[in-house]
Amino acid sequence: MIRYLFGCVLTAAIVLIPDAPAHSQDGQEFQLEEIVVTARKREENLQEVPVAISVFTGDVLQQRGILSTRDLYANTPGLNYDTGFDQNAGTPAIRGVVSQEIATHRQKVTTFLDGMPILGQQGTAPFLAIQQVEVLRGPQSAAFGRSTFGGAINFITVDPGDELAANVDLDVGSNSLLNFNGLVSGPLGENVGGLIAVLSNQRDGESHWHTAEEGFTLGGESSQSVLAKLLFTPSDAASIELRYKRLETDHEQTPRVFLNLNDPIRVTHPDAVPPGRRCGGGIVPPPEPSCAYVGELRRIDEVYDYNYGATGITDPFVRNERNRFEADAAFDLADGLSLQALGFVSDEYYERQTDANLTNDAFGFERDPTNIDETYGELRLTSPGDRRFRYGLGVSYYDYYFLTVVYRSLAQFQGGPSAGRQIQESATNTGVFFNLTYDATERTTLSLEGRYQNDDVSGTSIQGDGSTFVLAQKTTAFLPRLSLTYSPADNTTLYVQLAKGNNPAGVNTGALVRAVAAASEAYPDVFDNDAIAFFEEEEITSYEVGIKGTAANRATYSANIFALDWDGYVQPFNLNFEPGDFIDNDNDGVGDPGTRYAGLDFGPGRSFLEAGDVTGVGLELEGTYLLSEDFTFGLAASLVDITYDEGACSTFPTSFGVPPNATTAAGLDCVLVTGNEIRTQPKWSGSFNLHYSRPLANGMEWFARWNTIFRSSQFATEMNLTELAGFSVSDVRVGLSRDAWRAELYINNVFDDDSPQGIGYFFDGRILTPTGRPAPPPFARVPYYTSRRERAFGVRFSYRAGAQ
Repeated sequence: MIRYLFGCVLTAAIVLIPDAPAHSQDGQEFQLEEIVVTARKREENLQEVPVAISVFTGDVLQQRGILSTRDLYANTPGLNYDTGFDQNAGTPAIRGVVSQEIATHRQKVTTFLDGMPILGQQGTAPFLAIQQVEVLRGPQSAAFGRSTFGGAINFITVDPGDELAANVDLDVGSNSLLNFNGLVSGPLGENVGGLIAVLSNQRDGESHWHTAEEGFTLGGESSQSVLAKLLFTPSDAASIELRYKRLETDHEQTPRVFLNLNDPIRVTHPDAVPPGRRCGGGIVPPPEPSCAYVGELRRIDEVYDYNYGATGITDPFVRNERNRFEADAAFDLADGLSLQALGFVSDEYYERQTDANLTNDAFGFERDPTNIDETYGELRLTSPGDRRFRYGLGVSYYDYYFLTVVYRSLAQFQGGPSAGRQIQESATNTGVFFNLTYDATERTTLSLEGRYQNDDVSGTSIQGDGSTFVLAQKTTAFLPRLSLTYSPADNTTLYVQLAKGNNPAGVNTGALVRAVAAASEAYPDVFDNDAIAFFEEEEITSYEVGIKGTAANRATYSANIFALDWDGYVQPFNLNFEPGDFIDNDNDGVGDPGTRYAGLDFGPGRSFLEAGDVTGVGLELEGTYLLSEDFTFGLAASLVDITYDEGACSTFPTSFGVPPNATTAAGLDCVLVTGNEIRTQPKWSGSFNLHYSRPLANGMEWFARWNTIFRSSQFATEMNLTELAGFSVSDVRVGLSRDAWRAELYINNVFDDDSPQGIGYFFDGRILTPTGRPAPPPFARVPYYTSRRERAFGVRFSYRAGAQ
């Protein structure tokens, strides 16, 4: 708490700096760089945009040593990022708005590359080629469209210049860390420029991150990315840019620590596991252990006792490959108008091979080869930026196709796609958008943005014989954002904003499986398949008041308060309606031959259902202060308080054996969670940094930087019983620079903080009944966390040659 109060006091000091000129030691005034952003699809001064934005320029990324998306997100107020299950399951959250689903196409915060959406793995482009990153907080649907009702993250890459330039970064450190960044750009001929950038990252896991019996290493990371550009400028009024972006990753499994139900830190929840019920919903003779962990979850003895070999897996992995081709053409028209046409095609493949339930037997096998195809196109017409009335108009088209085959055993995988569960989803989004801005006075500006869009979403389940079942859902929405800005002085802007966002309705493709449909039809008293076939649209309305500005050419600051209403919060659930006398000895989810339920499947699997409405409030602060010509202080902090409304009801607690006390609209048993905090979102988060640089002889300069990030505790589930402890992690770097080169030594996690991160719940088939035998499916869910990397040392060299 002391560090939080300390941060607030320092922020207040920044805001209250007297408005007087600041001078350096030689009498020259400090000058703060003006930052230009494209948050509303046109170039605007950051201070004048009525949107909460954190901006990281390429120089700032280098200065802070930010080399990954996780580093970037950790330094952004109001943004939380956990990889939890594995590196292909990143779930960025802004202001508590997060998807609890690991599938890449169900995120609620969308990443953009050069203004165009990107589905799937969070890796972007070589960080050396990043000109600027804009993190936009709050609903961005009016400007960016689909699945941005939590926020948007836009990576803008550098363009080739008029002169030859070459940049190189080399990073060597603990755990065999070896990162290489390289970039070359310049003219290729008359009116033609080119750029190519490459990135290679390699790092092993910690020495003790390996499975106990087999010795599989965990936590290793390997990735490569490429960016290539060709820029044609046939005239001063036209430019055409072609881009190619490739990403390839090959990671080891994430080191996850599971808390067995017999761990001594477990506290029995008084309402958990009534007589005759077991965690996970099975019916077995009492007594049974409680699944509920009550209290704060802290680090335990980290033993990775899952056995991949027992499932038939000889090489656990997480892999991803993406190829993306882009085109962007801009033309200056008469009367100052500009026209821009842009688009891309992309194909992505990812796959994980892992133990799905920790049974340590053949039934834990899981492999999910997945293909994603994307197509995007957009056309924008923009008026001149120096007029009293400014406008922008545009149309967009976005289409994605998602196909995954889930194999639940080695035998299924060997049998090919027809033996696995094939699920296909697709969506087509078409939109018309506008931006109207009017300067009512020299200091007052009104703006209205809006997007009318249509989403057609369909799901297809492909049966073993090749036949298909199809469901389709359509969402039509108008998504506005209304803003008012007022500048009482040239260096201060106040704004008020009202914005609406949505996440389109969709289909639960698992309900299409033939065996599932047959089970529902034969036993309608067990479950109604039609009631779970669809999930409805989510809507969010955000109210925001903020201030941005500079003070005395010495400080920049921004602060805002916000409130949000989130209707129809959709959560993922692994549904299972198996009757008490269901027999499935081979654990394939289908009733065994010769039994009452032979060939039937009562588990639609991953499904999405509304849990209720959510409301919340928050506060965000961000600022930098030039203490002197050599010394800079920076701070970012946020408070996010999101809770469930009256009547909110979640099926998740029934996995603990907690007795249901209500039912969902689909007729499922659930537990009321009214007033509870949303899960996996810290209430407090932030970072602060100190940067010192000092000129030396011969044009050299030495520098030192300290950076600390902090997160308060967060709950693992809607029950608000298991709580991940808060933490703070600090890094330090010291180095020398001169003209084109820079060298630095760094220590990450200076105090060797070992607190857990990435909390979640997972099925654990290793849990035994009181008789000492393995518990039958459905398996109990137990909490897990992701191990944190230890203190690490490294050295980084950078070289910049030519025009930058």
